[in-house]
Amino acid sequence: MIKEGRADRLVQAGIDSVEKLWKADLGALAAHPAFQGDAGFIGQVPLLQGYAEAHCKRAAIVYAADPRIFELPEPIIHMDLEFDGPVSEIFLYGMLRHDGKGVEQWFDHTRKGQDKMLRDFRDLCLEGGTIVTWGGRSSDTVQLRRACEKIGISPRWLNETTWFDLQADLVFTGSPETQRVYLPVTKFKSETVAKHFGYKKPPLNVKDGYHALRLYRNFKRNPRPQIQDDLCKYNAEDLWHLKIILDGCRELMTPHH
Repeated sequence: MIKEGRADRLVQAGIDSVEKLWKADLGALAAHPAFQGDAGFIGQVPLLQGYAEAHCKRAAIVYAADPRIFELPEPIIHMDLEFDGPVSEIFLYGMLRHDGKGVEQWFDHTRKGQDKMLRDFRDLCLEGGTIVTWGGRSSDTVQLRRACEKIGISPRWLNETTWFDLQADLVFTGSPETQRVYLPVTKFKSETVAKHFGYKKPPLNVKDGYHALRLYRNFKRNPRPQIQDDLCKYNAEDLWHLKIILDGCRELMTPHH
């Protein structure tokens, strides 16, 4: 979270450990010559101190409840897409209802099939409820908008859907004013955060999103059921991450709610 240049300046100010960052006096730090004219960084220090405290204590730090996570309109559907961004192809829609009714996945590599999946997903969203994502604001909704534009349907439904981005709205908002929970994690990937809440990763044949994309492109050239199965299993784990993280944050915040 701290780039090398600023880390070097923190050392100049006598802060050479995570614990010292946690306990640093903000006024003294702002007055230090190393940070003159760097108000942007000073404004982010309280956010960094929250994470530093969590790492030092090896436990989540909760300053207040986020009431939104207790008031999400039902049904709550965790959603994750697998897509080929450069050509605006969404080839896998993964959905998991938070009430435990199981994973539903739509997969298709054809233009006609993908057009139908997009329209069906739009209709599902317009029925109401909440679509929960991880980083969806900067990825999933962008891809959905591009896919709509590609086939010539209005993307207005995206603005009419209730979205909740667990990453940007809750786990790492990027602002000390809106950050209510600080988790002792080193990376803000859904798998890493889910592991904090007890998630155990099963053996998978797909390593990451880039690997998934390579497999999908291979599938288009030579469709094989095993590839589709591997992609669906990989996608399903991302869905379980979301449920585990939302449940975990609700449990942490319940005493403050």
